[in-house]
Parts: sequence; C-alpha cells; structure tokens
Amino acid sequence: MFKLKKNRAQEMANREKFESALVGEGEEAVEIFWEGELAVGTEVFVMTEEEMTPAPEGTHIVTGGDAPEGTQVVLDVDGVVTEVIAPTEAKDEEEEEMEVTLSKEEVKNLIETLDLYEAKIVKQSKEIAKAKEEFAAQIAEVNEKIEKFGKEAPKPEKQKAPVKMKNVNPAYYRK
Repeated sequence: MFKLKKNRAQEMANREKFESALVGEGEEAVEIFWEGELAVGTEVFVMTEEEMTPAPEGTHIVTGGDAPEGTQVVLDVDGVVTEVIAPTEAKDEEEEEMEVTLSKEEVKNLIETLDLYEAKIVKQSKEIAKAKEEFAAQIAEVNEKIEKFGKEAPKPEKQKAPVKMKNVNPAYYRK
C-alpha cells in the first residue's frame, strides 16, 4: 500500500500536476487526488491527518472539483481506477429504461399476466396458511404428549448396589 508522509503529501497535493475532486456529499464528502487524467489504471489518493493513502475501494460519485460533477469512479482495493462512468452515460442509461411505449394489446397481455401471477400468489398464500395451521396442530399434539408423558412416567426404581466378588479367578470363567 502506497503511503506518503504529511509534508510530502501536502507538497504533492499543492503541485499543479495533481488533480482533485470531491466525492460524496455533506459531512461524508472526501477530497481525492490523482495525477494526470482520471482514467482506468490511475492511482487515486485521499489525504488523512498524517499521510496520503490510496482511496477506499468502491464506487464514488464526484460532486465537485477537476472531474465533471456526477462522474462515477470505481476503485479497487489499492485505490486504482477500474472504471470511469461519465455523467452523460449514466443519464442515458436511466432515460433508456424510462422510455417504454406499449401498444394496447401489449398492455392487455401484461395485465393478464399480472392477474395470473396474483392468482398464483393468492393460492400459494392459502396453501401456506393451511400448512401453518397443520404444523401448529402437530406442535400442540406433541406438546400434549410430552406433558402427558411427564405426568405418567414411572419413577425410576432404586438400583441395588452391585455385588462385589472376592477371590474370583477369571481364568475359571474363560473356558
């Protein structure tokens, strides 16, 4: 893991060749630093109180700075960029999902399909309720038997102490 001491880290952060951006929002916003273009393979760092360390793993959304706002940056464990998703790409994907047009026939088929699923769910719910009642009855029956057995159980007899034999020759019994 790459770490820089505070003085060196401050010096690197202040140099013009380093770019920076905020990721996250509000109190959770963190400033990230990188050298050159923010692209796959770029090492990204965060500044702690004492040193500059690799940025945490995960997907981070840029909220301000040298990268376009809304850019998503995916980092691996070592703080290296594995994917950069531009804000326009993310919006295009959302818009594609939202632009759905259906004919009257398709809507009718969709409603029929949903009605079939609803009927199946209702049927399965009734079956589950019935099985639950049967299971509860079985548990009650077992509990009854346990209680009955506890009352009717014979009390153990006192066992007699084992008889001790003196001067027995084991060879006599092996024949």
